[in-house]
Amino acid sequence: MTRIDVGPVTAFPDGSVRRVHAGRRALVVVHHDGRWHALRDRCPHQGAPLSCGRVVEQACAHLDNGRAVFGGGHQPALQCPWHGWSFRLADGTTPASPAVRVRRYPVRIVGDRVVVELH
Repeated sequence: MTRIDVGPVTAFPDGSVRRVHAGRRALVVVHHDGRWHALRDRCPHQGAPLSCGRVVEQACAHLDNGRAVFGGGHQPALQCPWHGWSFRLADGTTPASPAVRVRRYPVRIVGDRVVVELH
């Protein structure tokens, strides 16, 4: 596993959505409600930079015999700036298509630095 220091904690205030580079990879680091997330900075739908999107609250739902059942509150998601697809910060999935997801990377705070773990 490779750990990449992407900057000081102070560069990512709560509510921030910021593009960073980890070698040749473009990532988006999101600091939302005190939690840290890192996703690949490319929407799998048509390649938009997710770092130009915004965090939205997405209703939790699951399919039951082909019907959407809502419940369980809301989850923060990063919304694509081009077509509005949203990807859950917790796991990179989207309700738009269950087979589509954005790669997610663990984030750690080490001292006063934000570190993304690439695998």
